[in-house]
Amino acid sequence: MAQEHMDDNAEMTWSPLDVTDISKVAQEIRIAQRVVSANMRRITIDDMDGARQIVTTVGNIVQLIHEMVMSCSIYKADYTAEYNAMAIVTDEIQCALWTFHQGLLDHRLRMLDLRRKYARDRERTGLSLEGVESGFMLSMYIASYEAMILATCDTMKAASQWHHNMAIMSDSINMAASYDAAAELDNADLNEFEHAEDVTDPLTDGDDLGPLGTLHSHMANSDLASSAGEVALNVEQVCEITSTPKSPIDV
Repeated sequence: MAQEHMDDNAEMTWSPLDVTDISKVAQEIRIAQRVVSANMRRITIDDMDGARQIVTTVGNIVQLIHEMVMSCSIYKADYTAEYNAMAIVTDEIQCALWTFHQGLLDHRLRMLDLRRKYARDRERTGLSLEGVESGFMLSMYIASYEAMILATCDTMKAASQWHHNMAIMSDSINMAASYDAAAELDNADLNEFEHAEDVTDPLTDGDDLGPLGTLHSHMANSDLASSAGEVALNVEQVCEITSTPKSPIDV
């Protein structure tokens, strides 16, 4: 779990512990979002020194989130169940990052509204122009934090799509590997062929087949005898080739 604490005279801070399980990343991001929201609600343009300190703290948290997400093995999966699990986990992380971004956006718009309010009431409140412009500068810092969170979110979106596609491909490979052509031939209804009229083949008509007729008969018999075995062999070859796909980074 992340370290989350609040002191009466100190800012709430957050620092992630070593995350070895990627399934815990989304929970850590939600904890960080609560810390950031608690800090941003304390910003006032009257106290610009405190506002700068809070925005710096938020920037450090955003950087820690980015490092935490990118340090995880987001492409590590070997079989269908792992691809499905990683698809769910990366979707959850993507949603957590998107929610975090929306929280930053809401606080930035609130800061801009507060700045406009103070700008209108500057003569009455006595707030200096420096304080108003500093509020705008801090909101631009927050906008850069939003861009970093969105970039991290796009990375997780790509990983999520990768795992979803690989899960579908793995399922298709397993279905192809379990396909039994010989069993399908055994279960086929052959009664309709028993009463079929004989078709005269000019290549095989007569007792003397000749070289061309002999070749034709041999090819037909060999195809009929080995078709099921060759289909199974081809499927196994496909499974062997595609069972170890490369990630987009390796391609």
